[in-house]
Amino acid sequence: MAKKKQHKKKSGSGHPTTVPLASSTISAPTSTQTSTSTSPSTATATENTQQRYQQQQSDFSDPLRFATKPLPRLDVCDPKVLEHFLSESPVIITNSHLVDSAFQWDLKYLEENMGQATFRVMSSASQEFAYFDSDKNFGNYEFESQCLETDMKFPDFARCVRQEMRKGRNEKKSFLFLQQPLNDSVGEAIVQDFVKFNWQWLTAFVKTLPWGNLTTNMLYVSMPNVFSPLHYDEQENIFAQARGAKRVLLFHPKHYRNLYPFRFGHPRDRQSQVNLHNPNFDLFPNFRFVEAFEAVLRPGDVLYIPRLWWHHVETLSELSVAVNFWYVCAPASTEEIRFPLSASQKVTMTRNIEQMLHTALGSASEVQELLVSLVEGRYNTNHNHIYQEGTELMQINIQPQNNGDVQRQRLLFEGPIKTPPPETDEDEDED
Repeated sequence: MAKKKQHKKKSGSGHPTTVPLASSTISAPTSTQTSTSTSPSTATATENTQQRYQQQQSDFSDPLRFATKPLPRLDVCDPKVLEHFLSESPVIITNSHLVDSAFQWDLKYLEENMGQATFRVMSSASQEFAYFDSDKNFGNYEFESQCLETDMKFPDFARCVRQEMRKGRNEKKSFLFLQQPLNDSVGEAIVQDFVKFNWQWLTAFVKTLPWGNLTTNMLYVSMPNVFSPLHYDEQENIFAQARGAKRVLLFHPKHYRNLYPFRFGHPRDRQSQVNLHNPNFDLFPNFRFVEAFEAVLRPGDVLYIPRLWWHHVETLSELSVAVNFWYVCAPASTEEIRFPLSASQKVTMTRNIEQMLHTALGSASEVQELLVSLVEGRYNTNHNHIYQEGTELMQINIQPQNNGDVQRQRLLFEGPIKTPPPETDEDEDED
């Protein structure tokens, strides 16, 4: 069992480095073996509260102002599932039975079995949970988040959720979202449910992939009709829906430029500046060229979100419970670098160059000035730089000559670069 890691209060769309619970090769139980400890009277009361809330709220119905297409859904036995993972393409996997033992994790069950530890809870006056990390505001940007974080025991969280869900449409309400690593702070019943996940399938499947180790499992419990903003992560993500439903919009890394990420060093680093529900095409004109995959996840669905793929996640009209599995992406060897570069390699190289400039110059304004001087009059115009018809830009064939060359090449194409964190009095999770 992992020990609970102490961390500063903060929010982030990344992945804590807390060690996960010990995995097991025990197969997940069948649906007939899965039961809930909720009494009939309690279940009825909870169901009535849920029905009242659904009458007051509706699923996200804003028309999307960009092209979408459905994400493929494949049975776990379909050989094309492995092809999607190897090509870093998202896919919905059905019939994996990965988290069947968590189907009983409704609010009442979690309230009774999560234990008396405190958990990370975010609250917002709006339906958007705009994650942030003020400790990583390297650019010293003026920033005020509408998303607040606190520590709560799960019974207190459950009470607040029920209270907010009873409010009418016109009443002022707060929206709550719990995001917590599954570690030894949870109760014994949750641990036993966790051990019954279908680790046999997951472990065997991941062994066929060029991935690193499992880093952590996160539990997500969110109220209806909330969403996390468009962002990307730097680890491989297997996301399993246990209760409720979510809609996920996914964008290929090739749309990096069209999605206008915040600068490195901003508290909302790795997030898009664009509001997907109401995009400002005057500020973000390239956003009109994006296209997305759309997925709706129901209990039992497992979604693969490849590293560096942008994703926007909405909880629909029911309370949602989900668990994810973060895996370290395999480091790319120098022999695997091919030209032209892939979209993922370009994103990694762009981010690492930006990070190196911040480290070297120590100021966001200095980075901006240097980049402007590099581009202005040179790379934003073709004046005096017209190439002869039929010719292409020379591609530099990087051949490592010594360990220093290898290291420089890895700095550009592998990621993320690990820089020493600022000295603090406490250990922190990496978001």
